[in-house]
Order: sequence, then C-alpha cells, then structure tokens
Amino acid sequence: MVSGAVPYVVPHPWLYRPFLFLSAPTLAHVNRPFASAISFIIARDNSCRFCYSTFRTLLRLSHFSPSDLNDLETHFAAQDFDRREEWGLRFAVRLSRCRGVPEALDRLRALDYSEEAIREVAGISVLNLASNRIGTMLSIPVSAFEEMADRWYFRPWRSVAMPLLQLSQRWSNGRDVLRKDAADGPLSDWVHQLRGTTVGTLVREFVGNWLDEERPLSLKVKRLMLAVIARGVEANALEVHVRERLIEEGGITSDAFDDAVDHLGGPAVDDRVEPLLRLARASIRYDFGPIKRVAWDCTEALDRSETLEAIASVSLANAVARLESLQGLGSR
Repeated sequence: MVSGAVPYVVPHPWLYRPFLFLSAPTLAHVNRPFASAISFIIARDNSCRFCYSTFRTLLRLSHFSPSDLNDLETHFAAQDFDRREEWGLRFAVRLSRCRGVPEALDRLRALDYSEEAIREVAGISVLNLASNRIGTMLSIPVSAFEEMADRWYFRPWRSVAMPLLQLSQRWSNGRDVLRKDAADGPLSDWVHQLRGTTVGTLVREFVGNWLDEERPLSLKVKRLMLAVIARGVEANALEVHVRERLIEEGGITSDAFDDAVDHLGGPAVDDRVEPLLRLARASIRYDFGPIKRVAWDCTEALDRSETLEAIASVSLANAVARLESLQGLGSR
C-alpha cells in the first residue's frame, strides 16, 4: 500500500519516505500494531486529519475494533495492551509535546523496556510528528482509504495478509539498524540517540539529505530555522551547536544570531528569510487551523520546490530537536 500523501510530496527528493516507512515499518524492537498505535495517538494529539485517518484504518485492518480505538484514544490501552504499552504510548506523546519526558523515561525503565526499545519508540514518535506537520501544513486531504476497513471483501485480506506482513517483519528484524559506531554526519550527536534502530538509519539519511546546500533553501537559512525550533523546545545543546556552525561557516555574528532567533529579525534576516523563521516558530506547538494559514502565508512567495523544502525543514527540525531529550538515556 502506498500512502495517499505520496502524490503531494513526491517531487521532493525524500519527503515521501516517512509516509512509506510508517505505513509498513521495518522494526527491530516493537511490533507493527504497537507502532501503528503510536502513530494513531500522535496524529490524534497533533490533530493531523490525514495521518489520523490512515493509522485508524491500518489498526482496523489489524483487527482493532471501533471500541478498541476508542479505548486507545481515551485510556492508551486496547486489546492485549498492558502497562508497558500504555506507558510506551504516553512516552511517545510526551516526547512529541516536549513535556514530562524524564519521568516517562523512568517509568519505561521500571517496566523493563530495553534501551533500544525506548529509542525505537522515540524514533517512531519523532518521525510521526514530522509527518503530521507535513500532512497538516500541506493540507493533504483525507482519502477514501479509511472506508476499506469495513468492506466485506477486505475481511479475508485482514485475516490473511496482516499476519503475513507481521511474519515478513520478523524476517527483516535487526537489518539496517543505526550502528553504535555510526556517529558521523550532520547533527550526529542527536541522530545517534536513535542508534540500534532502523528508524535511526532513516532519520540519519533524512538529515544528510536535508542539510545539503544545493537544495532550494540555503544551508544558512535551514540552520536558522533549526535554531528557532531548538530555542522553542529548549534543546539548548542543539542551539549552541547551530550557533557555532552559523558563526564559523555562515558568516554571522553572535548578536545577529540572537536577533534572528529571539526576534526573527536583524542583519541575518531579510524579507525572504523572515517568513521562514516565522513558520519555524509556529510549527513547534501548532494549532491545526492557524498553522495551515501560517504555512500558506509564509510560503506564498516561494515556488513549489521551495515550499516543499520549507515544510521538510521545519518538520525534520522539530523531530531532531526533540531527540535531545534522550541524551541521558544511556547514563544509568
């Protein structure tokens, strides 16, 4: 199955890949129904109608009943979910919101989550929050895909194909995980928080592609957008890192950096850059309705490729910035 988001973003070099991965993820430490439950809960929390509809349907095809989904939304529990799954979902939402993450990490440790499983849940969470922003800001419409789950001729498919998909996952488990020694590349200290997971490899590729100066937006502009988001989620180490790169390589002063991040102005910000920084700030904790208007306004002067790159930038920057919450994970 190909996500209905793909036709809207496929001209971008990699923007469609989060949707493909999340629809049929290759995972090493959690199973697909639980990963879909994470995607469903975060889409609901972020009011992303497209992603919510998609993962609601995938869960229905995985034999979740409407009452199961109601329990999942209300109590973070459904079917055979226990306290471990409940707190896995709560951790994912807290990471997306940037609130209460240390306490959730302590609870997962107490429930015997492995370090790799926590990182995989975190990776699924941040990839979803990026996809939610892409789907919402581009106003990708809900498709008729959700209607499939209850059609009589799909019931045999639900009984046969989903177990086969789960079996195929077992064959691919452990492949292409982000190795512990693979700490090279842009923003490696943050991407490396997803080591031991397949989603970590994917995020590392995204970051490498994103921070390519030959893309429609310059590296300097994308770093400024990242700095605004890092400031907003209190990712202090990331903000310091971006500040140093911009001063050393971007030719801006420390005062100009502060003006850009604090006030979205100053000598480093012209009339073309200011709307992009405004979009970055608005994307941190967005409201469903206003963010669509902000995205339209802030990209009005851009062509299609620049618009897709701007949406990609704020979406991935939000994902990377939240990974700073995991930096103390391996220290206990």
